[in-house]
This record gives sequence, C-alpha cells and structure tokens, in this order.
Amino acid sequence: VFAARSPSIARSGVVISVLLWAVFDFFSIGCGLAARVLLPHLSDPLTAYPALAALVLPPWLAAFFTLALFATVMSTLDSYLFLSAATVGHDLTTKPPSPSEERRRIRFGLALSALIASAGALLFDSAVTVWHHVGSVVTSALLFPVVGVHLPPKWRYSPVAATTAIVGAAVVALGWILAAGDAGYPLGVEPMFPALAASVLVWVVDRSHAETRRRKDPAPSPE
Repeated sequence: VFAARSPSIARSGVVISVLLWAVFDFFSIGCGLAARVLLPHLSDPLTAYPALAALVLPPWLAAFFTLALFATVMSTLDSYLFLSAATVGHDLTTKPPSPSEERRRIRFGLALSALIASAGALLFDSAVTVWHHVGSVVTSALLFPVVGVHLPPKWRYSPVAATTAIVGAAVVALGWILAAGDAGYPLGVEPMFPALAASVLVWVVDRSHAETRRRKDPAPSPE
C-alpha cells in the first residue's frame, strides 16, 4: 500500500490480496480436513502438515514442502514485524514525525514487536491461543472507540475518554485472561465481554459528564 503510485492501485492491491488470502485459507482448511480423515490418531494437531506430507508425498517432495512451510512462517513473521514497527513509528503520533525521528521510532517498534512476539511464543503453546488472547484484548479495546468515530459528535468518545476506554478495556481483558484457571475464565465469561462492558461504562460516564457540562454552560443566545 505504501509503495502504490495512486489510491486506485492500492485499492486493487488490497482486493487482490484478500482474494489470494481466501484461496490460501481454503487450501489450509482443506489440508486440515484431509489430515483429520487420513490421520485420525494424530496426537499433536500442530504436526498435521508435516505428517500429511510424509504420508502422501515422496521423501524429496516432502522435504521441499517442509522448507515451504518454513518460508511461509518467515514471510509472515517479517510482514507482521514490519507492519507493527511501521504502526509504532508512523501512526502513534498526533503529527507527522521528521524522517529521522520516524526511523528511530520504527527501529524501536521493531524491537518492541519482536520482544512481545517472543514472549507470546514462549508463554503459549498454540497459535490459536495466541490469536484468541490477542484478539480478545485488541478487539475489545478498539471496537467501540473506532465505531464512535463514525457517529455524530454528540455520541462520540471525548479524546480523554477514548484513551481511557482503550487502556481500561485492554487491562480488563488481559486481567481476565490471567485470572483464568483450570476451570476456565472467571464466571465462565470470555474476556472480551467484561472488557467491552468496561468500554461502554467509560462511554456512559463520558457522555453523562458532557451532558452535565452542556446544561451548566448553555450556548450564548445570538444578539
């Protein structure tokens, strides 16, 4: 997207990427279903791809397939690391930074993203668990503040309330995840729901406070 010559080229690239991603997901799910049928007693689902390759491919082709899996993992790792670094370096600021400052922030974002990714890989033994936890925290933190941007001004979060809702929802979701035990999450509730409730609570308090201020300070009547 950043390298596109025009917005139309960027839109076309996004559409093509989504279509290719759908094809990739179709093949991924198809291979998973095939492994479930052909290897019903597979103890570790994470080894489904290598085990399926060893079953249906000759040894030399199975080796190439394993290399392709490694290349896929590395390309995904590079993409997400650079995307996260660019987000930290370019997007998390109120005004465009200078080129030197942006490069410094991108380097910091790259190191921070790599550190967080490494911690997640060491703490969790399943990519599904990582996606679930990250999705629960990020979605609950951003959903209502981002939706509020598209609402009329009187229904939007104030800047302070938006920041409070994002941080508060993320903290609630993370705390809910950390509080989970062998019996599951507290009260049997997924972490996204209490986090969304916290975000809504911040919005209600913010709008109530704004309405109280509006009543105390009515707009001056035109002369």
